[in-house]
Amino acid sequence: EIVAAVCLGVHSRDDTIHLRVAQCLLGFAKCTEVGLHHTSLLASVRTLYNIYLNAKSPGTTTTARAALAQIINSVFATLEEEAQASFLKSSEVESLRNLATRAAPPPADKMTTLPSEDARGQGFQEGKGVQESFGEGEEDASELGEGGEFGTVAQRDAYLLLRALCKLSLKEIADDCTADSVPYRSKLLALELLHSITKSSGLAFYHIDKFIYAIRHYLFPSVIANSMSVFFPIVETALDIFEILFLRIELRSLLKLEVESIFQTVIFRFLDSPTAGAMRRKRVLLLLSRAAADPQTLADLFVNYDCDVEAINIFEKTLARLSSLAQSAPSDTASIASTTSTTATDVHTLALQSVVSAITSLRDWSRPIEDARGSAIAKAELFSPPEAAPEGYDGGAEEAAGGRRSA
Repeated sequence: EIVAAVCLGVHSRDDTIHLRVAQCLLGFAKCTEVGLHHTSLLASVRTLYNIYLNAKSPGTTTTARAALAQIINSVFATLEEEAQASFLKSSEVESLRNLATRAAPPPADKMTTLPSEDARGQGFQEGKGVQESFGEGEEDASELGEGGEFGTVAQRDAYLLLRALCKLSLKEIADDCTADSVPYRSKLLALELLHSITKSSGLAFYHIDKFIYAIRHYLFPSVIANSMSVFFPIVETALDIFEILFLRIELRSLLKLEVESIFQTVIFRFLDSPTAGAMRRKRVLLLLSRAAADPQTLADLFVNYDCDVEAINIFEKTLARLSSLAQSAPSDTASIASTTSTTATDVHTLALQSVVSAITSLRDWSRPIEDARGSAIAKAELFSPPEAAPEGYDGGAEEAAGGRRSA
């Protein structure tokens, strides 16, 4: 009730009251004994969100933005701490069980195994979709992911926040929105908060089934939709989120179909379409250059997509497009992209650097295999028995006779 009463202050037009509301909600969130959870948490985030969108003074806007980030970061930090503790506890149990198994193996019909960790208006104007996105959180089990039950309060809080931000980032805005409009700022803020969450994510994102479910069904649809926006800051932030997920090897193995969809609908389209614009091409090339610099990423792309008859050849298509852009003269690229020659040169240079990085990475990835193969061949030659002389061959007599003839 106290939190609900404080949140009512958001309807005031006085920035001083807004500032006090933000400070109170941040204080509630930092309270270690009670804190903010479930309905109170969502109401507090919704209030701070609307203060950020409607505050008149830059100081109040900055304070609301900072309080919002601190509350969300604290929720996900608690989630990661619990995931770390659970992971360490599971590892200890697994070690003790292995020791007991080696000491006294049970009969075959009584052998058991531990579950796998991978089994998984005027005045106040509310931002578009904020009320719907940060609802009360009283959804049925089918909407909360697989199973509908949460292991801890922190899991539930983090899941509801992640889903609310994803839904808010998916709200459509008009193509003629200005950078100062509430819908534009609301969408961009949601994406920035999602980027911060993704960047600081850890074990929970790839060990807890509910968050894998949330990434697949809420986060990736948001990334795809916002990557096709007409506003470049929104596109850039969405691709920043994808880059983090794509380069995280633990998540890449869980998001095979989602990665394929991004490449097919966003990355290849930007590289192929003359109307995509040089800025979008440049951002995609930055992403590909960082991927090309990682040997394991390139190997994973080839094995999981080009070697899969049901998937598109991401490795082949990516290198083909990079090679094409690298071979194109900057003047040609400028005419295609309809942009300045400086930006076109950047696109050409990034494509060329990506090709070089890819070749270097593939060479680095294959070097241990070549070294191991060479070592095996040398060992085989060293320990192989000498070849037997042909039957009837007397090498010593022939050499002696040859010596006499020379003399």
